[in-house]
Amino acid sequence: PALFARALRRLHHPDPVHAHGMEGHRAKKRSWSERLEAWEVPQPYLRGLVMDFLLHEGYSKTAKCFESEAGTPFHDSAADGMGARVEIRKMLLRGDIDGALKQIHALDHKMLDEMPDLRFALLRQRLLDIIAEGRIDAALTYAMEKLQPMVDEKEEYLAELEEAMGILAFSDRWNSASAHLLSPAQRVKTATQVNAALMQRMNQREEPVLHQILRRLAYEQRKLHEELESFPTSRYGDVPPPLEID
Repeated sequence: PALFARALRRLHHPDPVHAHGMEGHRAKKRSWSERLEAWEVPQPYLRGLVMDFLLHEGYSKTAKCFESEAGTPFHDSAADGMGARVEIRKMLLRGDIDGALKQIHALDHKMLDEMPDLRFALLRQRLLDIIAEGRIDAALTYAMEKLQPMVDEKEEYLAELEEAMGILAFSDRWNSASAHLLSPAQRVKTATQVNAALMQRMNQREEPVLHQILRRLAYEQRKLHEELESFPTSRYGDVPPPLEID
């Protein structure tokens, strides 16, 4: 966004200290930290970022409450098709992968054929749900019938399938090295992946503006630290994990 770009430019060039050696570097380091902490983003822009995030991620109830409280309307293309995206998200979060697959096919019958990575992610999520239920025989059958044919066509899927199947080698699957794949957070991750794919098919942005800003900020700070070691290392990594707030 233009406002964020201007903010970055002002933060990057606070004062002409390049010619003052290490003292200049230390001054610039302080200036960066102070300006970053003190920078005030206009409230309308912040509210717009929040609404963009809520609409993009399909948090319809929260978006409606926020519209009422903050007076920020739904004037965003991300609201298009949100009803279908929300329904698919709910199905995925409650473990109804088959229902989500049918809903996606009804919405866009070519989508899963043209996006095999997404299809594999959904089928793998179903496999993980079966493993979480402790149904070992069913998991083996599902993996052989649904996932192995995709691995045969694309070898890159093998590592992800092996990671999931490796959980079965542990008598206590919840203490396996890949136990995190059985957590609700994995379902949220899959739902977010599906949401991004649906947005792409609708010719919309695949991620919220807020995520783009966080990535840009992390990149800019890494570059500054590489060029001027006196700059602090980035406090920002990748975008935060998806929320479940609706």
